[in-house]
Amino acid sequence: MDILSTILSNSRTVFTPQWLALKDDTRDRESLSRSLMYYAKKGVLLNPRKGVYAKPKYNEQEMACTLLSPSYISLEYATFWGLFIN
Repeated sequence: MDILSTILSNSRTVFTPQWLALKDDTRDRESLSRSLMYYAKKGVLLNPRKGVYAKPKYNEQEMACTLLSPSYISLEYATFWGLFIN
């Protein structure tokens, strides 16, 4: 499967090359990095920080948790946005 179709078909909006390597184990790391850089230069993907890529319409909470790991969403934030699951 093409790496771009793997990215676009997944519900995640922010990802790392390590995560993609696990999802698409047929590619070597160098080829994967070149593909990600190519799509970032074309504007298909965003590259906010080295080793982190995102879809153009990414989830802000997911981006924060990826950039600042380990991290969490506070109880106050979750109650404000109604993020609780019954």
